[in-house]
Amino acid sequence: ETIVKYVEITTGVEFIKRESAWYPACPKNDCNTKVIPDGQGGYRCEKCDQTHSSKTNRYVLQATLQDDTGSTWVTAFGDQALLLMDGLSADALERFQNEDLDKFDHAFQATQGKKFKFTIRLKSEEYQEQKRVRPIVVKIEEIHEPDTAVSAAEGGV
Repeated sequence: ETIVKYVEITTGVEFIKRESAWYPACPKNDCNTKVIPDGQGGYRCEKCDQTHSSKTNRYVLQATLQDDTGSTWVTAFGDQALLLMDGLSADALERFQNEDLDKFDHAFQATQGKKFKFTIRLKSEEYQEQKRVRPIVVKIEEIHEPDTAVSAAEGGV
């Protein structure tokens, strides 16, 4: 039996896994299927039953969220993952990995120090006769907290 539950949490991102942060996807707008190289410079999409001359990378980010109760791994796809990467596309991230490792590393630290409100879908399912819960991020909103510091000119000490 599959059980689905939604939870909201406001917290920061502790860590985003760099390995397997994206996958090569079909370039058609309405298809997110993983493509495979065809050996001749193209990319084969089984869902579309077509070979394309290019691909587009799509995020599949594994991140750790932490608050005062503990930490948990979540997965963020597409637009939600794009928000976690501060708007940097997965295609640009792949270029950084190949050309500028400093920018690549910096991209994964863009969300440090920021707070977000996460809506997470918790889906319980059975895999190889074991029950597990898959937390998937379905919505992210950045929380902009007001600056609590008061300057001396504003009456602070």
